[in-house]
Amino acid sequence: MYTEPVNKSLLLRYTLVLITGVSALILLSLSWPRLQASLRYLPVDTAISKYWETREADTGQLDALIVRARETIALHDHYRYWGGLSELQILSGQDMARPYWQRRQVLEQAVLSALEVVERAPAQPRAWLRIARTRAFLGYPVADIIPAWKMSILTG
Repeated sequence: MYTEPVNKSLLLRYTLVLITGVSALILLSLSWPRLQASLRYLPVDTAISKYWETREADTGQLDALIVRARETIALHDHYRYWGGLSELQILSGQDMARPYWQRRQVLEQAVLSALEVVERAPAQPRAWLRIARTRAFLGYPVADIIPAWKMSILTG
């Protein structure tokens, strides 16, 4: 009779270990895309942080960082990644070594990326301000600039 409780106890332990292992695998499989995207986005985040500290952008890396941000978005569609892409595109659009038409095209893409940010997370004042400032720089009509500018104030 003494061996039966030990066997039941052992069975319960193995069952608990099995349930814990299966749960861990399920959680890992669900979080894997986000983890991959976060790791892929690290150089982009580092470059943006460095820009905000020094106000200097390495224009030679911008195109590669933009590609990396797009790959991150393909892995996990999150507003933060769209915001980083928009900031990189604005920095690329300010590169005076590029022809005007190329800079304008990149700035138009920056507006579209910022619109993706506010579509996913509307309370992002920096994204709204980025939309308003870029549209103003590109010569959009005032009717297209003011609503984004108002939203940047209301959400900030």
